[in-house]
Amino acid sequence: MPIVTGPNLFEQLKAAVSKSVSVRLAIAFWGGGAVDAIGLTADHKIEIICNLEMGGTNPDEIEETIRLGAKVHAHKTLHAKMGIARNFGFVGSSNASANGLGLQGAEARAWEELNVIFENAADIDRLNVEFARLKSEAGDPLKIGDHRITSARERWQIRKTHFPPPATKEPTRSVLELLKSDPESLKGRFAYLAISLPVEGEDAAGFAHAEEAVRQEFGKDYSVYRHWPDLPTNAFLLDFTINQRTASFNGIWRREPALDKPGDKETQVCRRIRRSEEDFPIVTKEDEATLRAAVLSYWRAQHSERQVATAIDLYEFGRHWLSV
Repeated sequence: MPIVTGPNLFEQLKAAVSKSVSVRLAIAFWGGGAVDAIGLTADHKIEIICNLEMGGTNPDEIEETIRLGAKVHAHKTLHAKMGIARNFGFVGSSNASANGLGLQGAEARAWEELNVIFENAADIDRLNVEFARLKSEAGDPLKIGDHRITSARERWQIRKTHFPPPATKEPTRSVLELLKSDPESLKGRFAYLAISLPVEGEDAAGFAHAEEAVRQEFGKDYSVYRHWPDLPTNAFLLDFTINQRTASFNGIWRREPALDKPGDKETQVCRRIRRSEEDFPIVTKEDEATLRAAVLSYWRAQHSERQVATAIDLYEFGRHWLSV
């Protein structure tokens, strides 16, 4: 019974799937691109058991498997990772996701996974018995638009705002380093640039009052955005203010919608992310200078006279407005 790493398992599983008609996968968590990378197609008879409860499964990927004709079951407590394709089986730690089978860049490669391969007929039979048991516990298969998928999408969005520290001893990388060396690790991470004009007049007085109230309740690392109802929720925000010919950087903040006052739709609470926190890439002085110049160019090209604020996805901003 060979023991293999995540990338090695991925290669062997894909090869086994290409030779199989029936594919059974009880893998807790699924990330973007897993279906294509494993080689699942409409020609396969696919059965999947996943976990939608923990926020670690991308609902879009699950719906993609359903469109292929897969029978997908949601097991509330599944943490197992096992699969069967013809006379190939495995049990291990690898998920069908960015931190499992090694499907997405450096974020995946940071984690060490180990898996046991089974090719003996008796062992494959035992895996099939366990799969049947988990499938029975999970209940009826999911359908497109299922309320369980809708709920899972909300949990997935919240989970994606977390930047887990890599399982390496490498120093924390900066935003520009990631955009240059591994931009995919920032894709879909709910990280945005929040760009706005200075708050003035009566708005400034309202902002000062709201910010003071929040800081008295939660501490000095808290502040607010005002009159910005479409500000991305549960997101990291690289905050910039446009001042005539320059753009100033005001730090990294995180929206904390759970702290918003019920009924107050004008005030959005946020928390400053300190440099020492490891759940988000740092912004170095070099990063700041480059970002300020790019933000100013973006604002001049995109904003209208009536626009006072905008938010743009960091990954998309890097693709179109940064030369890194």
